[in-house]
Amino acid sequence: SDPDTTICSGDTIQLFAQGGTFYQWDKSTGLSDSSIFNPLCFSPDSISYEVLITDSNGCKNSDSLQINTLYAPVIDLGNDTSICYNTSAIIGISDTSSGYFWNPSTFLTDSNEASSLCIPDSSITYTLSHINSSCVIPDTIYVNVFSKPSILLSPDTAVCFMDSLNLFIQGGYQYQWSSDLNLIAHLTDSPVAIINDTATIYVTIIDSNSCLTYDSLYVNPISF
Repeated sequence: SDPDTTICSGDTIQLFAQGGTFYQWDKSTGLSDSSIFNPLCFSPDSISYEVLITDSNGCKNSDSLQINTLYAPVIDLGNDTSICYNTSAIIGISDTSSGYFWNPSTFLTDSNEASSLCIPDSSITYTLSHINSSCVIPDTIYVNVFSKPSILLSPDTAVCFMDSLNLFIQGGYQYQWSSDLNLIAHLTDSPVAIINDTATIYVTIIDSNSCLTYDSLYVNPISF
């Protein structure tokens, strides 16, 4: 019969035995026909076969072979993706088996798993491969990281007690201000704060990519 051989899971090979008239393979698992000299083999797992060969005189002989089946997952990472600066994304495929590795491995929480959380600080391309390289085609995914917006915010300041402070901010698309102080027009780029106490004024900035950035300023009222 054929020598020992290695195949990828999902592959089919043809086995051959010769020298006889009748053939009987000891297993039907993974074989198209266990009573012919050249069955097709499509076993999903590694397996050994023994074939009993009978010639025209009724004499018998046997031979065996080992089929080593390598796991051959399909790696499809899907479409490229975009994330905001200082956020994360899950990339990979759904498979809990071992043997996977990512290149590069930077900014990944699980560089030897089929799926990983990535937290890159800039745009990057990742490739997922498998140790069964003869059976598995790697795939790549590009993670686009939107740049952190450049924000210009009112500085920390001291103003007279009960005065109004005109705030300003640039670099975003939408804004939401919050504070213990009374704020007028808190959803604009130029709200007004009534300064009746020491306080921190917070602002959430939404940029054109719908990414969030946070900033704040400190105000201290001056009493006379």
